[in-house]
Amino acid sequence: MQQLHNSTIIILGATGDLAVKNLIPALYELFVEQTTINFSLIGVAQNNFSSAELLSKVRPFLAQFNQEKWDLFLQNSFFITTDLTDPKSYIALEKLIINVETNKTGSRIVYCACPPQLFIIAARYCVQYKIIEKLSSHKIVFEKPFGMDATSAQELHTALTNILAADQIIRADHYLAKELVETVTYLRFTNEIFEPLWNNNHIEYVLINLKEMVTLENRAALYDSLGVMRDVIQSHALQLLSLVAMEAPLKLEDQSLHAEKIAILKKTQITHAIFGQYIGYKTHKGVKQETSTPTYALITCAIDTPRWEKVPFIIQAGKGLDKQETEIKLVFKKPLCRLTPGCPIFHNELIIKIAPQSEFTFSINIKKPAVNDEIVPIGLSFCYHCMWPYTPQAYRVIFENIIQDIQSISVPFAEILEAWNIVDTSIKTQGNDIYFYNIGSSGPVQATEYLQAVPGIRKGEVK
Repeated sequence: MQQLHNSTIIILGATGDLAVKNLIPALYELFVEQTTINFSLIGVAQNNFSSAELLSKVRPFLAQFNQEKWDLFLQNSFFITTDLTDPKSYIALEKLIINVETNKTGSRIVYCACPPQLFIIAARYCVQYKIIEKLSSHKIVFEKPFGMDATSAQELHTALTNILAADQIIRADHYLAKELVETVTYLRFTNEIFEPLWNNNHIEYVLINLKEMVTLENRAALYDSLGVMRDVIQSHALQLLSLVAMEAPLKLEDQSLHAEKIAILKKTQITHAIFGQYIGYKTHKGVKQETSTPTYALITCAIDTPRWEKVPFIIQAGKGLDKQETEIKLVFKKPLCRLTPGCPIFHNELIIKIAPQSEFTFSINIKKPAVNDEIVPIGLSFCYHCMWPYTPQAYRVIFENIIQDIQSISVPFAEILEAWNIVDTSIKTQGNDIYFYNIGSSGPVQATEYLQAVPGIRKGEVK
């Protein structure tokens, strides 16, 4: 008989973008499809809203919708309007939780979908008013960014560990819960064809793209205090880099993986950076006219290990770009041409596409039929979502892991600190030279020119 997991899930900031677009849809999916997890949802927000208003906000982000099941979901959901900085609010929240949990036992999970500056005060009041009991199975989840630099991250970590037990603190990065991100390590370490080639003898460079077409109208005020380095590079991008670059762990399990990722981040530094801002960003509500916050970054990292000596890791991330894609591309060195002088032989590539569609592609060179010595690159592709059309969304995986007390979803603080150590210097200089680009373009012209000079970039690949 399967164990039934009972939980009360409290979302602080239940009407914000994170909750509306990700957390509540993930919980609805979990409610509909999971039979071993039973939970009640308590949403905490600063503004009044009705169930109908909540549905109108959440509905576009639900993969599937059934009115009857949504009504049942709402019967297990409770909402309270309150101010997270006011201690009286936590008294009212505690009373609501007690009423909801009448005749129920289980764990409590507080998800901080609120601005980072509220993390400490929310944790302190949650413990003070017994919403979270220290040294219990209760958990508090903190989203990135965890701090604003290495110093503030350390201060936040110290403050939280004085308030909570270490295993009650969950530092979530939803990228680690994406199915294909997890699969990167399995692809590499369970296929003998790749690992012998995974080094500077065979790889020319690694390109990691986190490109978004969306702009920042709805969250510009918050984003303006972050910028692309804090929002994406320090967390998601360096997570992907560490998965690609780390040495082989003793086992494909959490502690071994985290140890190797931390070790490779210690050896990583940024050697070149180009920053951009899309034209029109300053017109968004909450953005200061004199802002130099970058919405785009192209950075090159060097990794000081024998495996990766002289192999650049290039990361490109930004908003308002021409594509919506997250991918890792390993470009192998160009083969020796044994045909006619000057023959066009292309670099082999291994492309791991994470979003919007999940797939692997390995490009090889073949002779074009009926044409002497003409070589063309052909992609051998595996469409992940074609074989498995449904994969659980990342935030559902996060909730399932936390409810079932699986610690793998929490990023160790040492890993976060090393990532901050990498980006801190660049953050301090990112406003010195910032280049502007049009919405819908590939980014600043200066970044395009830099990429076009990289060996192995195919004609037409960079606009």
